[in-house]
Amino acid sequence: MQKGCGPLGLSCLWALMMVAGCMRPVSVPPPEPLARPAAVSIPERWPDELPPMSEIRELTRSGLAVLLVRELPIGSIPPSEEFPVMVDIAEHWARREILTAVQRGLIPVPPNHRFEPDRPINRGEAAQVLSGILERMNVRREGPPASVRTPTDLPQGHRYYRTVRTVLAAGLMHLDGSGRFHVSQPVSGTEMAASVNKINQLLSSHP
Repeated sequence: MQKGCGPLGLSCLWALMMVAGCMRPVSVPPPEPLARPAAVSIPERWPDELPPMSEIRELTRSGLAVLLVRELPIGSIPPSEEFPVMVDIAEHWARREILTAVQRGLIPVPPNHRFEPDRPINRGEAAQVLSGILERMNVRREGPPASVRTPTDLPQGHRYYRTVRTVLAAGLMHLDGSGRFHVSQPVSGTEMAASVNKINQLLSSHP
């Protein structure tokens, strides 16, 4: 018997050659970029689901979004070019405020695309958000003066070291009596409301 003959011999080889000869590279157009969501309207009424800031001992990420969007003049902040996907806010009561805060680049979204709207924000995260707001709103500020105390619980290599120093220098947040910042502790509504009020004061004094 000759090699290459049989059910899987020359006939199959010939068929494969015919198929290969008919195949041509197909140009696939690149996917179109996702359109940036349109600006959402924010109801004038304070949401019933959120207590007054003075009553909140542990401010959540959604509560922070509401506070920032409603109390800061964010109209001067251009929307971000890249809008991250969020998979856990579709049915949330603060969805409009969250979308706006993220669209303006006020609150970062983790790589897992979960905004975690009901998770309390800690002081380190709050410092990161506030420092970013100073930058995005072009609030004039100099580097931390020599009089600003260095947190005793925050080494220079810490991920929040620079942002904490920035908010301390701007007077947005403060150390406790022993010089500790407590990055992992939750932040209260009262403290964040005071920080936002301070930003507004800085904006009005440096138009």
